[in-house]
Amino acid sequence: MLRFLAGTMTMDVIESVRVFANDRELEVRWWQMHDPARAQRTFEARIEPEALRRNDAYCRLRFDVARTVTPAKEWPGKADTRSLAIYFFWLEISPDESA
Repeated sequence: MLRFLAGTMTMDVIESVRVFANDRELEVRWWQMHDPARAQRTFEARIEPEALRRNDAYCRLRFDVARTVTPAKEWPGKADTRSLAIYFFWLEISPDESA
């Protein structure tokens, strides 16, 4: 089981989060535990055994979003020119208790 709390600067980016394990897309569910204006969500996804079998050495996680945000372009007066996607407060991987 994969769980993580992530955030971003805009709602459209957090709504576009997709998660992959060894290039296999995971079914992700989420819940909003924080102020929605802050664009933070807790996500949960089960990593299927088929995804883990694709590589015996490791499990590569990939997090995709529809776009990045450049604060200087989004909000006048901001000097930050970095391209930002999501940030993580925490991420945990644990055995799937439902299996």
